[in-house]
Order: sequence, then C-alpha cells, then structure tokens
Amino acid sequence: MQAQTCGSAATLAPTADTPREKKGFPQVSPESMRFRPTTALDEHPTPLIVVSPFDEDFISLLDILTPSEWTIHWSSTHCEAIRLLHDRRVPVVLCERELPDGEWRRLADNAQCLPQPPRIIVTARHADERLWIEALNVGAHDVLRKPFDRGEVNRVVRHARQFWNAARKETKHNAKRVRHA
Repeated sequence: MQAQTCGSAATLAPTADTPREKKGFPQVSPESMRFRPTTALDEHPTPLIVVSPFDEDFISLLDILTPSEWTIHWSSTHCEAIRLLHDRRVPVVLCERELPDGEWRRLADNAQCLPQPPRIIVTARHADERLWIEALNVGAHDVLRKPFDRGEVNRVVRHARQFWNAARKETKHNAKRVRHA
C-alpha cells in the first residue's frame, strides 16, 4: 500500500510486517517500506510529526514509538512539516536540529502562529548543554540526543503530549469563561 502524501511529506503507520530490527537499520527509504494509509488524524492513535532528512531517524523512531499510540507523519524538510501542521492538529513534533531548508528554530517560530502550537522536541547527535538551554529559551519542549534511547524518547514524547493536552484544555476553559462573561 502507498502512504498518503502532502507534497513529499508522508503520513505513515506501520503494518505488522514493517522491519523492526533492534540493531542496525535496513538500507531502505521510509517510502519503500510497507505502510497502511492513516485515516482520521485527530483520533487515537495520536498524530506525531518527525522532521528529519535522515531516514535512520524515522526508522528508529518508528521502532521506538508504540504504533497503537502514535500515527507518525514523516517530513524531511521545514516546508513539508509546515504544510503538515497547517493540514492537521498535531500535539508533538520531533525536529532535527539542522534541516536542508533551515533549522528547528524556524519551525518553532512558524508553529507558534498556529491556533494550538505543537510541542517541539529537538533531536541532535551532538546535543550539548548550550543547545538544551537555547531550545528551552526559544520555547521547545525538550532535546533528545541521538542515538535515541527507547525509554527517554517515550518519556519525553508522552510528557510533551500531556503538556499540549493541558494547554488545550486551559484554552477551551478560558474560551468558555469569555463567552459567559
């Protein structure tokens, strides 16, 4: 089956026969792997965008994140990710530090214009204290160092989703108060 696409950004969910090697990654692109198209994007599983020009990031995160809990949308560039964010409500974005058409800060700035901005998690092979401080000061949720640690990825991504849900509930609550005032 083919993946749904937005430009060259793909909406992907793994099938039972998706390769899931624990060590080393197959030398294939995400598009060449078998996927089933996703359906409603605001339903369970929760949508998540991975923005990275590196296929191995996508494949690793696909293996780490529970398929029943997340629908993973993959984008290799900032522009593709922005199109995905404008097409659907997404609570969490994992974004590579450096992208072919920009960097994570540009995506974070553009995402803030959305009615419900996603929580941005920056990914980097060389994630140092300076990046972590910069990310938090700019408004990112957290930083994940590569190679990814299964427990850390799940903890950080779930926390980001909880934070996004709490902000969404607060926004709804405030909107109700304004209407009743």
